[in-house]
Amino acid sequence: MRTALIIFLFVFNCFLCVGQENEPITSSSSEAEPNKAAIEAKLKNAQLYQSTKKYNLAIEEFDQILALDSEYPNAYMLRGEVKFLMQDLEGAQSDYDKGIELLEKLIKGHTKTARIKRVLEDQTGAMTETQIANDLKAILSETLFRRGNVRIFLEDNTGGCDDLTKALELGYSTAIKALKEYCDYKEEKKEPATPAKK
Repeated sequence: MRTALIIFLFVFNCFLCVGQENEPITSSSSEAEPNKAAIEAKLKNAQLYQSTKKYNLAIEEFDQILALDSEYPNAYMLRGEVKFLMQDLEGAQSDYDKGIELLEKLIKGHTKTARIKRVLEDQTGAMTETQIANDLKAILSETLFRRGNVRIFLEDNTGGCDDLTKALELGYSTAIKALKEYCDYKEEKKEPATPAKK
């Protein structure tokens, strides 16, 4: 079962698999946003290291990113992915936990800001904030899917199935396959619409 799950997840696991063939980038921070430039450079380095299976070097890049910004959810999620590939399932789950916590906080903040902007009749601003929240929900759904699979590997079927269900509720349809296989999930059959009687 563990091997099947690893193969199944590997098909869907490429947060970082971009196949870049460049050399690692050194930080060239501008004075205006030194952390942002350094983080972007380190993310590219991590992509390179992950795609070439130099997982320990990728982990080091993520550790350095988190030293610059400990509230950066992508670093936790991506580092969790690399730990998963290294078969450090507990470490992967821990990183997914933190990434999910931070994403939920960001979604809540952008949703609240959208409501405030609507009240202030700033429809464009409200739409922008809503779109950001929706984009973050898409990332959250995939991260829940990944953590759910890790939890199942670790024999926490209840927690794993809860995560997979939440991922599906947020629109991550790939979760259906894992739900059917590991969680006794049954799709609801939708009855065809019947014409209204006149």
